[in-house]
Amino acid sequence: MERDKRRTIGVDKDDVLVDLNTSLQRFHNEQYGTSFVLDDVYSFNLWEIWQCSYEEAVGRVIAYYKSGEMKRVLPMEGAVEAMEILKQKFDLVIITSRPKEFTAETLYTTEKYFPDCFSAIYHTNLLVADWKTKRKKSEICLEQGVDTLIDDSLDNVRDCALVGIKTLLYRRPWNLSAPDELLMQEGIMPVKSWQEIVDCLLSKGFFVN
Repeated sequence: MERDKRRTIGVDKDDVLVDLNTSLQRFHNEQYGTSFVLDDVYSFNLWEIWQCSYEEAVGRVIAYYKSGEMKRVLPMEGAVEAMEILKQKFDLVIITSRPKEFTAETLYTTEKYFPDCFSAIYHTNLLVADWKTKRKKSEICLEQGVDTLIDDSLDNVRDCALVGIKTLLYRRPWNLSAPDELLMQEGIMPVKSWQEIVDCLLSKGFFVN
């Protein structure tokens, strides 16, 4: 009997695999004299948090990307152990909003903390100026046969859920506006830890429609 095809799981990089926002806020505080902590980041719209224009916020994020600080971000609690478990059963790919020009930085921490776990890395180029190179994570999932997306962006999980991709929303301060009950009605599973993610993916009923 032919072995069942392994399912493919897409995993977001920032604030799902690695704790980027803690590092980003620390960089911002050092560069701009602020005192933000992770819990202050109540929205994905950083210009609202930093009280500046959208263009200025993008420039500050790009400055962070170019600073080398991304190479020093730490993995999220439980992420390393979870990847070791999940790679035994699933094919794993990273789907990140980072611009593709920072592939080297993305590879560095992936190989450092998650060696031999991911077969590919896909970039959606969220902050690039040329809109033609930007992509939705749902497009990548459909093209690459990704069964499930783990992400911290409400927009990303909702977009994927609408096209039939199973989604898990990793709870972070900026996505708490949507209650669990509403998310589950939309076909989105809210999760608070990597242990909970592993338990969901390995449960017998998770992939049953």
